[in-house]
Amino acid sequence: MPFVEVKMIEGRSLEQKRRVAEGITAVITKELGVDADHVWVNIQEMPKECFATGGKLRCDI
Repeated sequence: MPFVEVKMIEGRSLEQKRRVAEGITAVITKELGVDADHVWVNIQEMPKECFATGGKLRCDI
């Protein structure tokens, strides 16, 4: 049973998250030959103030 974890900055729409889950599931089922019902996708959203790149918080960029 594949388990895929996606971490991203908050703010994406519910529809965008649906499309990401569907797309990831499609790739896993095609490439690994497993049923879609056995693919788990966990989307974790991070607040901008809890994520930094280049030494700067994303909320400050």
